[in-house]
Amino acid sequence: MEDTLAGIKAFFEAQLGAELVAIGTERGVTVPAWKLLDTAELHDRQYPAIEILARTIEYDYGASENEPFLQPSELHGVSVVVRQAGSESKDVQNDLLRYAEGIRRVTNDDETYGDRFNWVRLVSMNFSAMRSERKLVLQTMSTDLRVRVIRETAG
Repeated sequence: MEDTLAGIKAFFEAQLGAELVAIGTERGVTVPAWKLLDTAELHDRQYPAIEILARTIEYDYGASENEPFLQPSELHGVSVVVRQAGSESKDVQNDLLRYAEGIRRVTNDDETYGDRFNWVRLVSMNFSAMRSERKLVLQTMSTDLRVRVIRETAG
């Protein structure tokens, strides 16, 4: 799972920024670049921030119980949490919607995330309620990904 989180982070560093610029150009706006991107919970108050977090690991030994795989494929559940803050709720929401679109686009354009995985699937995107803190409006968008990893067997 550690390698999965690092792989998603590396792919976003390489692809997501350019996609956000393209989305901004299409809409005639500037999509703010993330201030922080890490594979852990972030407690810094710089926004936008992207957290790539481990959720689940499932193992798949194949469809046939008579001849199961000796080495299972792994299905990693990962949450990509984007947090944004600003003075206007509409701007905060639109920034998160553009991040959601960027993540969707880069995932659909390269489901292997640069040959790092067998495939990556979007599961869901959820938006928190807006809240106010220190004269700022804050909102969070969480994208759940399912990542398939088949490890090479030695020998």
